[in-house]
Amino acid sequence: MRQGVLRVRKKIKFDHVAFAIIVLTAFALYGSALSHAFIFDDLRSIVENPYIRNLRNVSLLLQGIQSYTGPYRALPTITFAVNYHFHQLNVLGYHLVNLILHILSGILVYLISRHLFRLASKTEEAFPEGKPEVRNRIDDVFPLLTALIFIIHPIQVNTVTYIVGRNEGMAGFFFLLTFFLFIKGSFQQGRKKMIYWCGAGLSFLGSVLSKEIGFMLPIVLILFDLIFVCRTREETMRRLKIYLPLFLFLTLYGLFFLRGGVWGVLIQGSPGGQGSPLWEHLLTEANVIIQYFKLICLPLPGWLNIDHDMNISKTLMEYPTWISVLVHLALLVLAAIFFRKRKLISFSIGWFYLILAPTSSIIPTWDVMVEYRLYLSLFSFGLLLALSIKSLSQFLSRKGSKRFGRNLVWGVAILMLCFYSWVTLERNKVLKDDLTLWTDASKKSPDKYRPKINLVNAYIRHGLYNQAIEECLALLKKYPDDHEVYNALGVSHRRQREYDQAIDCFQKSIRINGKSVFAYYNLGVLLLEQKKLDQAVENFDMALQVLPSYAKAYNNLANALAMKGLLDEAIQKEKEAIRIDPITAEFRYNLARFYEDKNMVAEAIQAYKEALRLDSGLFPALLSLGMLYSRIEDSSEAIRELEKARRIDPHSGKVHFMLGVNYLRIREIDKAIESLDRALPLSTNEKDRKAVESLLNRLRSRL
Repeated sequence: MRQGVLRVRKKIKFDHVAFAIIVLTAFALYGSALSHAFIFDDLRSIVENPYIRNLRNVSLLLQGIQSYTGPYRALPTITFAVNYHFHQLNVLGYHLVNLILHILSGILVYLISRHLFRLASKTEEAFPEGKPEVRNRIDDVFPLLTALIFIIHPIQVNTVTYIVGRNEGMAGFFFLLTFFLFIKGSFQQGRKKMIYWCGAGLSFLGSVLSKEIGFMLPIVLILFDLIFVCRTREETMRRLKIYLPLFLFLTLYGLFFLRGGVWGVLIQGSPGGQGSPLWEHLLTEANVIIQYFKLICLPLPGWLNIDHDMNISKTLMEYPTWISVLVHLALLVLAAIFFRKRKLISFSIGWFYLILAPTSSIIPTWDVMVEYRLYLSLFSFGLLLALSIKSLSQFLSRKGSKRFGRNLVWGVAILMLCFYSWVTLERNKVLKDDLTLWTDASKKSPDKYRPKINLVNAYIRHGLYNQAIEECLALLKKYPDDHEVYNALGVSHRRQREYDQAIDCFQKSIRINGKSVFAYYNLGVLLLEQKKLDQAVENFDMALQVLPSYAKAYNNLANALAMKGLLDEAIQKEKEAIRIDPITAEFRYNLARFYEDKNMVAEAIQAYKEALRLDSGLFPALLSLGMLYSRIEDSSEAIRELEKARRIDPHSGKVHFMLGVNYLRIREIDKAIESLDRALPLSTNEKDRKAVESLLNRLRSRL
């Protein structure tokens, strides 16, 4: 009895040590990435996503979930809204959530691996028959090794550091949690079994609402049940009679209902018609999975890439497609052979292929090869690698010195973990911002268009216009009639105030493609900056003829009309922008300004409030609303809005000055002096400074 208590204490103590190692390792590897900038789809899904900017507006958030991601990625979108509510665009909070999910997934990998190793060797204490074998304490190290491989492996960087990788990370966490609860419930009886399985059901829902990969969970659970729980052939056949109807239901649901039906996607190709024919896609994915094997086993920094360039396979007999297909068939046959005798190997192979099935099989996708799809697959690799190290250690111990064999094997394992850690740290440096990311990708995929044009856009965002121009000129040598490149070149020249060259580029883009909506729009913006209002209006009108739903074009058309003094027409066009895009706060803010210019005070106040309802942190709207209340001498409302503005930008001299004026009106002299004292050093021009000094002198002379 006492030995049993000591064993339990040792197990608990080792678990705590294991958890601490997982947490510390994760923070050591990813702590330096917590300040990394938004990259790639982060811009669309977070920075430029107006639907997540007001957590209290539930209907708006639900509309955004449907518009941006669909219901099967609802949970990550909700967490982005929560992040925005507390952190706005401070990346730290977003990265912390991703890292915490990764740590929790690593802990689950450890707990699941411990069960699987024991089940594979028939030492699970919950087995209904027989006595558990005496377990060596070293056996607990192999589940920890599996978890560390999962945590450390550099392929995981695309899920952890890339913020929108949260879709994969959150789905992976709930996937693993469901699997863990199912395992625990499988060896319980009565109420405990129901509690575990109800928890698994809720977690399954969480995985499905994070990413579509969650729909593979029932098949994975069936695989586990058939391999580890069923003891006899008769028991397996009884389970299959239950599982086959469930499998048929899932297949029919996937074909006809999941995201409108996979069957329709198979007929039409990938979204936008960009995918290859079904047979070609299937053959290509056979090669892609071999590349995944290479990246998993030997993740060299030069091989890891955000945007891989894969050749499309046309026939089965071309090289290396036929070799890839043979490798996959051999692995599946191996899994079938080891179904009973080497359960962990069989399960790991099944797990790997099932996780990749939705994206690397017959369903056409935008990108044939993406590294973050391997996030959950790393679990099976960790299991196999830890099992190999365990088997090699046992073999060397039998053949020679037990101590030498163990030390040799664990020395190799530690070196491997150190190598993976180094590559992860190096890979995190690449994902520092979009500039480092696309510089890396354009070097590794030199013949692919997307990394090059994304690098151009990154140069523009970072203000490196000369580099953007140079990259555009290089692209034009390969794509001389690409209107998008000419448009980007024009934007670069415009930002450098090289207006003649910019106009020439936009016009070339339009000549190449008469429907180049962004060239029309950007040319209109340039002409608006030059106060060539008639020509600006003409180009915005052309952009809207090409794309009548282009809300930004309506917005800038309204600005041009307002500058011409045509406020009624400007209001009409701004309302059209709002009709098309009712959730962009900037449009409501501009409408409020036009109302204010027409002295329509009530309408202006309402429009400002609508803008702030959509984006409560929109500083110009808070300042303008406070100043408008001040203008109509509603000082209490003015102070309320200006105080909100001050909290967002405490270095705005205008805000402090207007607060001083309004505190003076309600005779709170101390607060008025305090606000004006703060405004004085922040005033940006001599006129404002003199106004503040004059008011301060008058106030102090009264005291």
